[in-house]
Amino acid sequence: MDGTGRIFVGDLGFDLLGPRTPRCGRVIRVDPDGRAEVVAEGLDYPNGLAVSAVACALGGPDRRTLFCVSAHTTAAELRSGRSRSRLDAVPVEVGGAGHP
Repeated sequence: MDGTGRIFVGDLGFDLLGPRTPRCGRVIRVDPDGRAEVVAEGLDYPNGLAVSAVACALGGPDRRTLFCVSAHTTAAELRSGRSRSRLDAVPVEVGGAGHP
């Protein structure tokens, strides 16, 4: 949920037990009044959405690298195929420890 009460939902676009159609997923925004709008489509697997300016995850060999993605991209820029984002990789001492 974002700061205005909107929820973003990933729709895989296929039955997990059936045949898979590539790039048929989409993201749907649900407004506080119940209206829903597709805000992204043609996605391969929209799963694990996060509404944040920064997202981080541990990965790499032995989960000893903290990958942080930060984006300062507006919806209009995304729709036009432009993005201003950055990926930082930071080594950590204890693999897989803590959060995320």
